[in-house]
Amino acid sequence: LHLDHGREALLRAAAEGVALGIRLAVGALPCPPADPTLLLAGGGSVHPGYRQLLADVLGHDLQSIDVDAASARGAALVAGVAVGHWSSIEVAAATAPPPGAVTRVRPTIHAAYAERHARFLRSGDRPIGSIPAVSHRLADLLVEVKIGRSLLYAACLALDEAQADSPL
Repeated sequence: LHLDHGREALLRAAAEGVALGIRLAVGALPCPPADPTLLLAGGGSVHPGYRQLLADVLGHDLQSIDVDAASARGAALVAGVAVGHWSSIEVAAATAPPPGAVTRVRPTIHAAYAERHARFLRSGDRPIGSIPAVSHRLADLLVEVKIGRSLLYAACLALDEAQADSPL
């Protein structure tokens, strides 16, 4: 950005920064996504332009889940299986809304974003994690991931116990 850039350029830079941050988070996952198409729900993903930007930055096609509170609905489906409302996750999943449109990654634009991602990581030739604001946010995200993992384990345990108590 330069001083002569307007609001549109500032908004675009902010959106790119968020997308590059999401790419950083996806790259930090213990098991990177093997499927070339990722499911995307909520937030800025409802805007087609931002979905395209995110697909180009991530280098993955994105399939939208166009429903309000998709994460909460997914958690409710898992909980419904855990308490015996549905007999299996497959039966519960059949009640979920169908996935929406697929936003395809554009390879040439992805290549340009790969170079920007490398610059984003360097951030003045220092590791991105050495920037206090970033390291604090990453620590917060790690806590959220660990809490989510614990909730998932608890739901799975409840499901296992419910299945063990039911007659075959």
